[in-house]
Amino acid sequence: MKHVIEALILKLSSLSGELFPASDYSFIENIVQNISKGISCLVDISGIGTEEQNRITCLTASAVASHYKRLWEENYEEWQKLPTLLITLEEAHEFLDPNKPRTIFSDIALTYRKYRVGLNAVTPRPSRINFDVFAELWTKIIMKTELRRDRAYLTESTPYLEYSDTEIKMLDVGEALLISEPKIRFAVPIKVTHYPEYLNRKMMDYNIPKSASISEMENRLKNLRQQNSFNCRGLRCIYLGFLQKFFHLFFNTVLEGNLA
Repeated sequence: MKHVIEALILKLSSLSGELFPASDYSFIENIVQNISKGISCLVDISGIGTEEQNRITCLTASAVASHYKRLWEENYEEWQKLPTLLITLEEAHEFLDPNKPRTIFSDIALTYRKYRVGLNAVTPRPSRINFDVFAELWTKIIMKTELRRDRAYLTESTPYLEYSDTEIKMLDVGEALLISEPKIRFAVPIKVTHYPEYLNRKMMDYNIPKSASISEMENRLKNLRQQNSFNCRGLRCIYLGFLQKFFHLFFNTVLEGNLA
């Protein structure tokens, strides 16, 4: 499916620009406006190539972070009205690898805290995170890590985890260690709730009436089809009756004219 989408995008990009009218629409402007109002935004970039994913991700984060920075510099009162922003970045090692070109996410982690913009880096490969950036991520939720290199990086780069290599390796599904400097100065075992289970426990009552069962809906559809069928039959009968009267009047008029 991914190859089909990429082939389609390549084909569309080769077409003449005259086929597509110019547009001022920008989804990034919508994201900035929604975030400024406190609305969470999820950017789904699945189904496109890696390079396009990186461009869209960096461009979006850069626009939002720059908006916060610009208001802080030019209109401090309006900046104070903005909600605190946390950017969650999945597969963070693809953007924070020290062996790759630096991206906006490194700047966000290192210098944008004063603008109330933070970075939540999610990665299965912590050893590929730039050390300077890793040191600025004060709150860490560490789940089970299989690779020794990643465990060594965590224990050597995180305070209070110097002797936790085996503990990290033995963590079960849904278990994690929480460290949050400077408030929590030791590793706290926590349980991560599976989100569907959380929704079932925290289900809110919005006073929405229960929907009908599938069998009831099928019966209602069946009745509607029958009613439509009867209506159509009735219309056909009226139409045929009209045609009979019309042709009867027409032939009588023709015959009278011929006799005259």
